[in-house]
Amino acid sequence: VLTEVELAALLPTFKSHHGVCAKFMLLTGARITETTAATWSQIDLDSKTWTIPPENLKDTRALQARRHKPKQALVIPLSRQAIQLLTDTREAETERRQLNGLQEEINKQDLLFVGPRGAKLGNWDRWLKATTAKTGITGWSAHALRRTTATLAGNLGAAPHLVSIILGHSNVGGQLVAGYNQSTYSSEHQQILQDVADKLEAIEIGASNG
Repeated sequence: VLTEVELAALLPTFKSHHGVCAKFMLLTGARITETTAATWSQIDLDSKTWTIPPENLKDTRALQARRHKPKQALVIPLSRQAIQLLTDTREAETERRQLNGLQEEINKQDLLFVGPRGAKLGNWDRWLKATTAKTGITGWSAHALRRTTATLAGNLGAAPHLVSIILGHSNVGGQLVAGYNQSTYSSEHQQILQDVADKLEAIEIGASNG
C-alpha cells in the first residue's frame, strides 16, 4: 500500500500512457488486466459509469458459488476526476492520430489507454523501473495501486462491505450474507470513490505546491 508521502512523489509523474492508466486504477480500484482491456464502449459519460463485462473480471469465487450464479458485469461509478482524465485521454489520442496523419476517429471498440504508437499498453516492468528511478519510491507494483485505493477508502470511512464492493468482490459480507443481500450500494460506491479522488487530488496539489 502506498503512503501519502509516496503518492505525493508518484502522482505528479502519472502524466502519460502507463501513468495515466495507473492513475485511473487509483481512481477506480480496478485491476490492471481490467483497466488495460477497457474500451470506450464500456464507458457511459452520461451516467458517469464504467461497466466491466464479466469476461474481463477475475473470478475468485469458490467453484460451488460459480455453479449457482454466473459472473455479473461490474459497474464502477466515475468521479469528476476520472471523467476529466478520460476526456483528456481522448483528446490526447485524437491529437496523436491527427499528428500521424491517421484518418480514423476513436470508436467504441478502441482501448481507453494505449502506448505512444496506439498499441495496447505493455512492458509495465520497464515503466515501473523508470518511475522508481525518477521518484525514488521503491518496492511497489501496479497491484499496489488497487490496495492503496481500498486503504484510502477505508481511511475515509468506508465500511468493510463497501471496500469489498469497490474491489468487485462478489460475496460481500461473506457467502451467507451475500445470498440474502444483493445490493450493489451504488450511491455509497459513487460517494466513496469521489472522496478517494478528492483525497488523491489534494495530495497531488500539495505535492505540486510543495
